[in-house]
Amino acid sequence: NEIKNAEKLVAELKAAGGAKSVPYEYCSAEKVLEGSKKEFTENDFKPAKELASRSTSAAQAGLAEIKKTK
Repeated sequence: NEIKNAEKLVAELKAAGGAKSVPYEYCSAEKVLEGSKKEFTENDFKPAKELASRSTSAAQAGLAEIKKTK
């Protein structure tokens, strides 16, 4: 669930132009999400959940920045 939520927010950030508008948050969210998925496939669920949570936070921060500038 955490990973799906993070994926949804990263997709929203990407659709909102996050790669150009807020590259730090976008790259952080995307890379941490990749790490989360990797941990999940290795059955390391606790680190996977923590990384997904960090990805969600980065994506939310990026979306908040984009909303401020619009």
